[in-house]
Amino acid sequence: MNRSLLRSRLVGGATGAFPGEVVVATGFTWPGRGRVRCAAAPLLAESFSRRGVPVRSAPVSAGADLAVGSPVGHGPGAGLPPDGEVVVAVSYLHDELPATGFGVSVAAADSSGLDAAESVIDDWAAVLRTRRLLVADVDGSCPGSRRAEAVIHEAVRSAAGPVAVVGGPVAVRRAPGTPRVPDLRVVDELDQVAEGTTVVFPAHGVRLATAAHAAARGLTVADATCPLVARACANVREYAGRGDTVALIGGSDLAVTATLVDQAPDRVAMVQDRADAEALAADPRRLSFVVVPGFPVEKAAVLVAAVRERYPRLRGHRHEVLCYAASDRAETVGSVAAASDAMFVLGTPEEADCREVSAMASETGATVHVLSGVADLRPEHLASVATVGVAVTRSAPPELLTDFAEVLSGLGPLTVARRSTQTQAGYGEAADGGGRSLAASVSADPGW
Repeated sequence: MNRSLLRSRLVGGATGAFPGEVVVATGFTWPGRGRVRCAAAPLLAESFSRRGVPVRSAPVSAGADLAVGSPVGHGPGAGLPPDGEVVVAVSYLHDELPATGFGVSVAAADSSGLDAAESVIDDWAAVLRTRRLLVADVDGSCPGSRRAEAVIHEAVRSAAGPVAVVGGPVAVRRAPGTPRVPDLRVVDELDQVAEGTTVVFPAHGVRLATAAHAAARGLTVADATCPLVARACANVREYAGRGDTVALIGGSDLAVTATLVDQAPDRVAMVQDRADAEALAADPRRLSFVVVPGFPVEKAAVLVAAVRERYPRLRGHRHEVLCYAASDRAETVGSVAAASDAMFVLGTPEEADCREVSAMASETGATVHVLSGVADLRPEHLASVATVGVAVTRSAPPELLTDFAEVLSGLGPLTVARRSTQTQAGYGEAADGGGRSLAASVSADPGW
C-alpha cells in the first residue's frame, strides 16, 4: 500500500462549499486512478464535527493535481476561479481493488477551512496501513435464549390473541422478513394479562407460583425455559427434597438465579465467591451443589473446590447439565483480545453486558475501547495497530459490526477473520474407536 499511496491537492469540488464549511467526499475521481472509494468518510466527518467545523458529506468531483504548497486562492498563479474549490485527498491502490482513500473539498478562498482539511487528513493518513480484523465470533445470546426467541416467534405466529412474556425483561430480535409484533408484551405478573392471552415462560424460567397461577387460570402456555435451566431447577428440588442444603454456585445478578432460589428458598445458600464458600454452614452429610446456568464453568470450578475443601462429601449435578455458553464467550473474547494490538467492544458503555465483555478483554492486558457507534473511533485508537480485535455485545445495534468493518476498510487493505471457542459436552453424542463418548472425553472438565 505504501508504494501506491498518494497525497495531494486537486482542483475541483463543484459541491457548492461556502467559506467556513467543509465537504467530506463520499467518493471522488482522481485523475489517472479513476473513482476513489471513500469508506472512511464518516470518520472524517465526525472529526470536523468535534472541531466545531460545519460539515456535510457528498460526492465530489476533482480535476488536475495541485502540488502541495502551491497557492490555492483565485490570485495570480492559482489557476482557480473565484468560486473554485480545492480537494485535499489521499488514495492508495491494493491489488485489483478500486482505489481507496478519502478527500475533503473546501472553497479555494477559505484558508482556515483548508487548514482544517489538511489537519484532519493528516490525522487519518497517519493511521493508513494494512490490517487484520479479528472478530470474536460469539452470539450475545446463548443457545437457550435463541431457543426462547424461536418459541416466542412461533407463539406470536400461531396464537389467536395477544402474547405476553412473563417473568422479567426479555430481548426479542425480529427475524428478517417477519412482520412486526404489536401484540407482544412483557409483564412481571400474570395479573397483568387478560383472559385469552398466550403466556410465554422466558429462557430463565419462572417462579413456581407463576407456573401454578397460569395452570389455575387455564392460560395457554408456551414454555421457552432453557432445558439446562429446567434441569438445574429439578436438581435444586431433588436435593432439597432429600434434606440437603443446596449450595447455589454463581452470581445473584443472573436472571436465572432467582428462579433457582425459588425452587427451595429455605434450603438454598448462595456461593458467589470464596468468602461465601468459607462462610457456608451446613450438615457435612447433607450438602449438594448446583451451578447456575450462565455462570462461567471455570469460575464455578474454583468455588466448588473451595466448598469441597471444607465439605469433602459434597455432591452435585452431572457434568452434562453444565452451561458452557458463558465460558465459551469469555474464552473467545479473551483469545481475540490477547491476539490483538487493540480491542474494540461494540455496545453501550453503561450496559452491564458491555461492561462485562470489556472486563473479559481487559483481563488479558489488552488496550480496550468501547464504541457505541463508528463515530466514536479516533485516529489515536489505531496508531501502530496492525491487528484489530472486536467483540459485539447485546446492546450494539445489529448493523454496527458491519459499519465498523466498512470504515476500517477505508483506512487500508483489510482482512477479516473470525475466531470462536465452542465446548461440546454430553454423553453418547459421538464415540471414538474405543467406544467412548468423544464429547465426554474432550470436553472441558471442571475437576469436580
